[in-house]
Amino acid sequence: MSTQKKLLVFFVMEVITRLAEDILSIQANPAMLFYRKISQDTAHHLASCR
Repeated sequence: MSTQKKLLVFFVMEVITRLAEDILSIQANPAMLFYRKISQDTAHHLASCR
């Protein structure tokens, strides 16, 4: 499974970014950016469904 897919699983499971970084042995910035992008996309999708 790719790192992005694993990060997505952690995001859905509400695992905090720092823990996901430690588990996957990745740097903080890419993980935070990924979480932020997923949050924004989710918010945008939910707003457009109303």
